[in-house]
Amino acid sequence: MIRKKFFSITLYLILTIFLVSCSQSGSSDNADEEHPDYPKQNIDIIAGGGPGGGTDVFARAVGRELNDILGVDVNIINKPGAAGSVASQELDRLPSDGYTIMPTTTDLSINIASDRTEDYLEKFDSLARFHQDTYLLFVQDGSEYADIDTLLEEAKNNPGEITVGGTHSDGLDDLTIRQFEQETGIELNYTPYEESGKIRSDLVGGHVDVMIDQLGASGDLVEGGEIEPVIVFAEDRVDDYPDIPITVEKDIDLTDGLDRGFVIKNDVPDDIKETLRDALKEVYESDRYQDFIEEQELDIKDAWLDGEEYDETLQSDVETYSSLLE
Repeated sequence: MIRKKFFSITLYLILTIFLVSCSQSGSSDNADEEHPDYPKQNIDIIAGGGPGGGTDVFARAVGRELNDILGVDVNIINKPGAAGSVASQELDRLPSDGYTIMPTTTDLSINIASDRTEDYLEKFDSLARFHQDTYLLFVQDGSEYADIDTLLEEAKNNPGEITVGGTHSDGLDDLTIRQFEQETGIELNYTPYEESGKIRSDLVGGHVDVMIDQLGASGDLVEGGEIEPVIVFAEDRVDDYPDIPITVEKDIDLTDGLDRGFVIKNDVPDDIKETLRDALKEVYESDRYQDFIEEQELDIKDAWLDGEEYDETLQSDVETYSSLLE
């Protein structure tokens, strides 16, 4: 009986030591242990948009280069919905093994600022910011508001009378117009649309006075003489529109556009994050990717930020948009 009891105690102690050892090993693997064989399986990019959209196109251009650089297949998994919130939820629930990353847009900060999602900046770490789109204001060709000074003067004299079309209420277009109003001391009548194409057709048809849109998206209408740009939200004049004034020339402190970058879960091992950051930097500098951003007119601004700088930018954006939404 004593021998049997001694055997049971001994077995219990052995099992306890084994379990503690396994637990410590797992913790070390996630925090300190290096992973020289990473990656050893395919990597998934969870894209918060449907096939053919801006986020999808961006993700596929990056994934194509990562295939070659890392030597594994990079799969694009589309998770559209709620301005990227569905993709954020998907990344959050997946393992912290470094085999899933997510493209970001400024919508990530806006969703947090508007309480549409939880604060994923507490759970995600930035890998890099790649781009920042350039915004412009457009009017119908021949409009009385084709001169920015005239537009601002009329808006001051007639608050809320000039209509501005943009996508979604409380989205980036809306918040950018709010910043523009604050900077210029005017009041506009923002009209939200679900689709950019409808805004453009309504501008051409005279149903809205002004449209906020990204560089390149409305280029065909400008070339066709149907609409014309009024002002560019930038620090330097744009080659495509050398005669169009920029915000800084008018003492308007507003040059932001739609950011695009990548994040990963924050408890992924640090050496894996660094491997991915190095690979993404190599993607950005590759000849084929540089050709892509030139075609997409994403080369106007030198917007690259490393992980730490992008983290700070995302948090700053949350604070800015929270203030605007109040």
